[in-house]
Amino acid sequence: MKCTAFAVFLILIATYAHAAKRVMDEDGRCAPYQPAAYIPESKDGEPVIVLDIGAWPPGMTFRFDQVDLTPYTKRTLDEAVKSLNEYPDLRVEVSGHTDSIGTRRYNQDLSVRRAAVAYKYLIDHGIKPSRLTWAGYGETRFIAPNTTEDGKDYPDGRCRNRRIELNVLN
Repeated sequence: MKCTAFAVFLILIATYAHAAKRVMDEDGRCAPYQPAAYIPESKDGEPVIVLDIGAWPPGMTFRFDQVDLTPYTKRTLDEAVKSLNEYPDLRVEVSGHTDSIGTRRYNQDLSVRRAAVAYKYLIDHGIKPSRLTWAGYGETRFIAPNTTEDGKDYPDGRCRNRRIELNVLN
């Protein structure tokens, strides 16, 4: 199966068009929105949506300063396991990310630990380690602003940045 440039993510990370919508619940967790999982091509060569339960924000987010997988993240990873089992030739990078609170060094370590926890989850659920890599990117790849234009804290944006992504490698 070949991967098209259009399908760079197994778990689609969309823009933050719904910024006005609150994404954190009362426990400080990102709200239980789920991503849409896309596979580059079906076995017939046509694009196919494997899972369509909303495009933004992804369910693979973390509470502040935590590496524990939330129920939402686990559910999303379970769907990724199904997709990876259906397409056994896919190779995936598990990438960890943080918001901007804390030092760069601390956030780099935190992002590595987040990626490692998701990597282990996938392996524990039957995905072969040879199909996976993992990396932490710290606070280098934001998908939402951490502050408002006037410099005030933007918790919704920070919540979106505390995430893992599954990036298709082939």
